[in-house]
Formats: sequence, structure tokens, C-alpha cells
Amino acid sequence: MTTIKINEVGNNIAIYIQVNVKEIFGETKEHKCFLNICHCAELPPPVDDIDEDELAARIDKGDIGFRIPVSIGELDSVVDNKNTNQAKIDVLVNSTFYAKRLAPPNANFFRHFFCMVVCEAIEDKHHLKLDPNKCIKLKNRTLMGYIEPMKIMKRPVAPVIQEITSTVPSGDIAVLKYLGIQQPTGVHICLFKGTKLMIELFLKDEEISAIHR
Repeated sequence: MTTIKINEVGNNIAIYIQVNVKEIFGETKEHKCFLNICHCAELPPPVDDIDEDELAARIDKGDIGFRIPVSIGELDSVVDNKNTNQAKIDVLVNSTFYAKRLAPPNANFFRHFFCMVVCEAIEDKHHLKLDPNKCIKLKNRTLMGYIEPMKIMKRPVAPVIQEITSTVPSGDIAVLKYLGIQQPTGVHICLFKGTKLMIELFLKDEEISAIHR
């Protein structure tokens, strides 16, 4: 576990979202939740570096597998311009992803998708139900309150390409054991970025007697 202290806040994004607190506090009055969208280099970027067109194409195809690593801070309180206490949460993302996909003025689609991801993560952690369709970027402020240090889990970085080949001698019973699964001789496995697996089969001089699904 690593504690990350965010010092540079000049180019962060401050937004507010309508929040439903009826289920938590029993109130019917509308509340706001301010989010400080911060960034650091220690948090990894998404595995796939895609633009808005590619993201939209994936969503149209029903592919919702695109993941954005985020760190959700603790629930805090700030005073808004009406002198009313409102919820505030710091959200941390990778600096490169932030600069390319969230900071540009015309990155509205990506920011909306990001808000959907963040709202779901906040609901899972704090049980606050936020409406990503009522998300507004503050025009004259880049920070609400203070940014608290965050603790994130640093995992070993997976190699871009991890190649695993069979070194056992050839023979009818020679096998390669990978991820607990025995593979026959002539199997070539490449693991890309720890998420994509490519398998090549070398069948020279081998007779295929049966194919099983």
C-alpha cells in the first residue's frame, strides 16, 4: 500500500453531481457532491489507449470491457456558494490518461463516460447514488476544499510481452504446464500486457486425429 500526496492542483477538474441521499439520511432535499478529479503518475493508465471514436464504436457493439483505473478518496464535506455543507470526494487517475482524454476542452464524450465509471465506483464504496447525467464542470474553480492524501495498492507491473515456450523434449507424452493447464508439445504462448493471450500451434509432421471443443 502506497500513500500518494497530490501537490499540484492547478490543472485538475472540479465538477459537481446531484446526489440522492434519501436512502442514507432520509432527506428529500436535493444535495450536491463535488468531485476533485486529480491525477498522478503512480496510478496505471488504462491497458488500451483508445480515443473517443474507438470507445463509441465499442459501446455500440455492446463491448463494455474498457476499464479506467481510478482511486476513490474518502467522503468529506465542503461549503458551497450558498454556505451549505455538501459532500466532496477526491478521484485519482493516471496523469497521461488525464492529459489525453479528460483535460482537452472537446473531450466531452470521454468525460461523460468517465463520470459514469466514477459514479459507479463511488456508489460501490460510499453507497452514494450519483447521477452522471447531471454532472457539471465548474467554470471558475479547479478545486473544492482540500485534496487529501490517498492510499493506492501498487501491483507489480506486468511485462508488455511475456513469452512462454515449451522446452521439454518432443514425444507423444511431452507436455507444457502453463497456468495449471497441460499443453501439448508444439505450443507457443505469448501474454501481452497481462491481459491478451496469443497461442500458436506448430503441427508439422503431426496428424490431427480428433478435434475437441
